[in-house]
Amino acid sequence: MFLTIEHALNCQSMKRPLFHLISLSLFGLLISCSSGSNLFKTGNVTNELFYKEIPVREANDVRILEVDINGKSYSFLFDTGAPNVIDQSLAKELGLESIHNSKVNDSQGNTNKLDFVRLDGISIAGIEFESTTAIVADFSAVPEFGCLGMDGIIGANLMRHCYWKIDPVANVITFTNQLDSLSIPQDALKIPFRQKGTYTPMVDVQVGELKISNATFDTGSGGTISLYKSWLDTDSMVIVASYGYHSAGLYGRNKDSLWYAQLPITMDSSVLYLPTLVRLRDSKQVLLGMEYLERYDIYLNWDQSEISLVPIEGFEAKKKGSYGFSPAYMDGKLIIGSIIVGSDLHKAGVEVGTEILAIDRWAPDSAEISDYCHALDLLLDAEDDIKLVLKDGNSITLERRAYFKD
Repeated sequence: MFLTIEHALNCQSMKRPLFHLISLSLFGLLISCSSGSNLFKTGNVTNELFYKEIPVREANDVRILEVDINGKSYSFLFDTGAPNVIDQSLAKELGLESIHNSKVNDSQGNTNKLDFVRLDGISIAGIEFESTTAIVADFSAVPEFGCLGMDGIIGANLMRHCYWKIDPVANVITFTNQLDSLSIPQDALKIPFRQKGTYTPMVDVQVGELKISNATFDTGSGGTISLYKSWLDTDSMVIVASYGYHSAGLYGRNKDSLWYAQLPITMDSSVLYLPTLVRLRDSKQVLLGMEYLERYDIYLNWDQSEISLVPIEGFEAKKKGSYGFSPAYMDGKLIIGSIIVGSDLHKAGVEVGTEILAIDRWAPDSAEISDYCHALDLLLDAEDDIKLVLKDGNSITLERRAYFKD
């Protein structure tokens, strides 16, 4: 995340719509003063020697792990692109008091003040992390968090105390304070990174002929590689475009457009994968997300500011397809959130924001967040044509298609 969360929701391990059902940039969090960033320097691990392997839950390429606080289990997102973040309801439950309050800008350019708290004890597989700082946010304001069942985020300011390995195929995360115990292969691709004030890794990347500094290495993003469209002369490269509400900030949504192109990606003078699906948008944040990174075993080393990538033998990208739109939940309504250019809805002249009354035989009595989550599941599970009933009087049959091909 770049202190961001850029997610698409999918609890199915073998299906992912190429046009993500929803893509979030929840925390384009820019902390407005240095004292806020300095708070992330605190923290330590209490155990002397440890090596732990833990199973994690996949939700559209991002990983959710279980943590223990005061003897109770909670679900946290594993996110190198953010610091620790906890839901305000959890902060209240734990009786945490604010140690700092600072203006924070979200990814949509909106600003609000958020509290910072000290987490005095958070346990992962029995390993105790103490005195790490977390930002408190209102997760209930973001419907997608409710679908993921998240209580918080394990961020880079906690991760820096260990060495980590992510195995995206087995869905296992290993962490230890003994680097040698990870047995990183000698031929692994070594990528140096710089650390932000929140300890998020920032790497250099080359996309086509464009060299970019400070791209966020973002395990909290379920997307591929995202960058600013105006940096590239991409009109001839664009495979597909879409418009509508693609992202949500902590404090609201803005309409935007997305374009997708296939370009070679290079890091540290090594071609990593060719061709690569690149997401282009009207934002200067550059993110490397897990849809791209899932083809590697990933090793994270904050002591040496180094990421190691080991290609997964026999890796195959997941099946991709889409009905050409994504739903959204806004103002208590289930709506058309975004539309792919050239899709059935686009050809029918349906507008973004049109209320959805039914998907096939399912019609919610009243649109709640749980109904939105169910709609996401329906669209992810369906393989045949679906019928969409809209409040504007349209009833449209949609075909699941691959809008762009690898």
